[in-house]
Amino acid sequence: MSREHYFIMAHMKVTQKLFISFTFLWTEFYVRCEQENKDHNERVLNIESGPNNLTRESLSKKIILEEQVANQLLSAINGQVHSRYRRSVDENFEKNNEDENASELYRDGIDKMHLNIIKRPNDNRSIEAFTLINGLKLLLISDPKVKRAAVTLNVNVGSFNNPKSFQGLAHLLEHLIVFNNKKFKDFDELGKFAYEHGEVWTAATIKTNTNFFFSVPAIQFREALERLVALFDSPIFSEKMIQNELASVNKQFLEHFDNDERRIINVLKENANQTHPFSLFDAGNFESLTNSSLIDVTDLSQELIKFYDKHYSSNIMSVSVLSNEPIEKLKAMTIPLLKMIKNKNVTVQVWHENPFGYQQLKKKFSVVPIENVHKLQIMFPISDLKKYYKTKPWMYTFYLLNQNGKGSLLKYLEKQNFSESIFTTVENYSEFGFLCIHVDLTEKGIERVNEVIEAIFQYLNMIKGSEIEKWIFDEIYNLINNDLRFEKADEVEEAAQASSAMQDYPINEIFTIRNMNKEFQSHLIEQFLNIMNPEHMLAIIVSPTFAGKTNKREKWYGVEYSVENFEEEFLAKLKHTNSSEFQFPRRNEFIATNFELKESENNDTKPIVIKSNENLKLWFFQDFQFDARAFFAINFKSSSFHIEPLYTVCAELLTELIDIEFEEDMSKAEVAGIKFGHNVFTYGISFYAHGYSDKISIFVLKIMDAISKFYFDEQNFIEIKSSYFKKLKRFKSSRFLLPLTIRTYADGILRGNKWLYEEEIAIEENLNFDLFKFVINKIFSNVFIECFAYGNVESNGTKSLANEIIRKFKLKSMLASSSQYVFKSQIRRLPDSTSFVFEVKNSFESENAILVYYQFGKKNFSENVKLKLLVKILDRSFYDSVYSKERSNSFLFFNTFSDGWDKIGITFFNQTSNLTAYADQRIEAFIQSFKLELENMTSDDFEKYRNELIAEEMNKEKRENLFSFAASFHKEIKYGTYVFNRRILTASEILKPTKEDVLKIVDDYLICGAEHRAKLAVIVGQYRKSTNSSHDLKLCSEATFVKMEKVDEFRLQLPLHS
Repeated sequence: MSREHYFIMAHMKVTQKLFISFTFLWTEFYVRCEQENKDHNERVLNIESGPNNLTRESLSKKIILEEQVANQLLSAINGQVHSRYRRSVDENFEKNNEDENASELYRDGIDKMHLNIIKRPNDNRSIEAFTLINGLKLLLISDPKVKRAAVTLNVNVGSFNNPKSFQGLAHLLEHLIVFNNKKFKDFDELGKFAYEHGEVWTAATIKTNTNFFFSVPAIQFREALERLVALFDSPIFSEKMIQNELASVNKQFLEHFDNDERRIINVLKENANQTHPFSLFDAGNFESLTNSSLIDVTDLSQELIKFYDKHYSSNIMSVSVLSNEPIEKLKAMTIPLLKMIKNKNVTVQVWHENPFGYQQLKKKFSVVPIENVHKLQIMFPISDLKKYYKTKPWMYTFYLLNQNGKGSLLKYLEKQNFSESIFTTVENYSEFGFLCIHVDLTEKGIERVNEVIEAIFQYLNMIKGSEIEKWIFDEIYNLINNDLRFEKADEVEEAAQASSAMQDYPINEIFTIRNMNKEFQSHLIEQFLNIMNPEHMLAIIVSPTFAGKTNKREKWYGVEYSVENFEEEFLAKLKHTNSSEFQFPRRNEFIATNFELKESENNDTKPIVIKSNENLKLWFFQDFQFDARAFFAINFKSSSFHIEPLYTVCAELLTELIDIEFEEDMSKAEVAGIKFGHNVFTYGISFYAHGYSDKISIFVLKIMDAISKFYFDEQNFIEIKSSYFKKLKRFKSSRFLLPLTIRTYADGILRGNKWLYEEEIAIEENLNFDLFKFVINKIFSNVFIECFAYGNVESNGTKSLANEIIRKFKLKSMLASSSQYVFKSQIRRLPDSTSFVFEVKNSFESENAILVYYQFGKKNFSENVKLKLLVKILDRSFYDSVYSKERSNSFLFFNTFSDGWDKIGITFFNQTSNLTAYADQRIEAFIQSFKLELENMTSDDFEKYRNELIAEEMNKEKRENLFSFAASFHKEIKYGTYVFNRRILTASEILKPTKEDVLKIVDDYLICGAEHRAKLAVIVGQYRKSTNSSHDLKLCSEATFVKMEKVDEFRLQLPLHS
């Protein structure tokens, strides 16, 4: 079609849009005239005595001005209408020609188009799938929101295809294919290309698949794909390349040699049916691939080529592509390249039978691990597992086994002190697999492991002896489908999952294979329940206590283990064992069923107050960016939370007690997509929940009702109190936790809401349940409540929820007036021109550490932005000049010291074998060198830091998920700052500071002798000068160095920042 012909045909469509453009521009003209009139009149009024004294001259100027503006806009209208019209035609013509040309490129490469791709609910992406003329399956996903293009090429061959005499060959071949490149100069062309563009390129071999995947910026996608396809063009492996990659495979084997998961799997392999490929050593090493050097590289090269020729064919390949490019463009870029991969008409090998048949069952493996852990894993082998992917009948039993409420298996094992966690998995290989129950055991649990196994079968027998309940099935169905409804996977992860799924399932179903059919089929559930019987099990028991008591050694990893048959008497007992300890869970009331969006109420871009009285302030922000999800926070604010260590400890214990008391409800809520959290902060205690909006109010009210009534168990309090103080003592005595320990001491000195370890530990003896209840009631008798609702919420429902919370706490007389609550900084201010040191007593003779704090103080918004820029430059300089040079014998880091959003100061930490005085002076020397570096910094480098900081601030604005987005607003509300557009303001404010502004902060607050410099050093190890001249650095003689003896008296002398 000619351009002129296309131009005429497009004329009618384009002219339909002209009236809209014309109207818009005339509206713009009217507004501009009005503004010009207003500005002109204001100028006249400044000259004349009054509004009615407009002179003929001023009126004529006004008319002339209006005519000038009118002419300008009429000209603009004509120009814009014509340019828009012509540009629209040209763009559509170019796009039409581009599409026509593109279709010519790929049309002859498609053998079959797969229609009716079943997408997940709320998935608005463009998705198409094809089988190409060479049998390769191709999936294209166009998503305008992604920035990276991700590609996975999956070959339906893996370690199960290894020859028995060359175990690990598939893995070695994967390594070599990565470097097979005849088209490009660099042998690692794709890896180098991905690396240069800061993205991912990797490959992996598993049981029945080998994956090659990369992600690059979308603009580099075509170039990267060319390099990927080039890998499969007639491989030639040089002797040197084989030797290099053989060494690499062996290195990987050694790197994972201590991985207990791999070691246990290889114990199972050694005891499986040895004619089954499951028994093969899949990772490979030097010995397995060369028969301990009896096979030379030439023989190995021939085996590699033979394996490649036999298995690597386009007809058993699947490729998934995810990019922001339109589908038509993706087809044009991918199909012409992928159709060139050679088709050898390979038949995929499939294994239906399980490698553990009758001869291998009823075994107990006792395995010695590398880690100091005690575990039990019960496995039930199953054949032809994959055909049940739509019904997933094992989920019924697994759902019940994973419960943790009253009457659950876990509650019983916890009560007996046998275990702290249980989880279940389905292990799927080709067409067979295993149903697995995993139990993390205590020391008591490993000693009485048979009782743990018996408890598992008692629970299973309870399920078998009861009717299969449809309501349980319905819960599972809703939970699975709710999870998938709004799932958003990483680009690379989704591409990898899709390419693998295309090998095993119908292409149009690959996005729903994790769904479950709604049809209730109790007979299938019973069938799988019957598989989980004692006669059909394997038990792997892992514990260091088996060391020296085993009689076997696994070939590849040298795992010490024993294997024996279960006693028939014990198996017979397990068939019929029962217990009254177990019961079915109650229904999950938190599962969402309504995903409708609320009626839109406003177009606010930040939280607004919708209710405010003497007890409550309620913030509200309706936003549908995250679909049918919501965030709700309740902040109890009071000065009573931190008046003394006892009150702070009791507040912390309350949060832990809530976690224990409501473990079942929280677990059910989390399974249903509602997460709960809390934290004790500067001004009080905060509780929040986020997830599906449908049932979030029910969950929040349940927790708030319990807190207001204070129905807590004394035994639970005793347990959490013991655990809390053990943790405090462990932190103080662990050399590995020194960074946390020393920071806690600094917080205890500088923060009004924090205490030293010794101050908190001192209250342990006198703290009992009655005192705890007294303190909590005292705290909550003087609280002001501030709430925040965000997401798929509506104002009336939010007000009702807040009113109900207020009502519950008013019944207990637990509220204070907002007039009694005033925000103020809780950071203590050190006097100017002072330096203090505090020595922490410890038992680490050879370990020294120092945390140095330099104070800036509480600043206004503009000054705080300057500090952010300084910190950005400081951080990079510290890494380059100190961390990178001294990390071999020191553990160093640089951080900020903040009060809410404000940066009050900076800290340097150094854990070292050097003396603390040397470490301190090393930091001083860095500050001096940093000043010089800043003085000599070019304007281009300074601008680079500024632009990086602006980018960081703007990236924070991106809506990655509901919680992170809502949390930024919630933080403003928690700390009473209410600057809801902080990031945008910060980004714009960053443009203002000059290098001289940043230098002034260094001169005023950091360098030795600075007018406002205030410094605190918290040290582990004595602060003394080294006698080794090589460690001598010039001390900062201008500072008055004061050793802090009594912290409590010192703190009383310090004012808080205003």
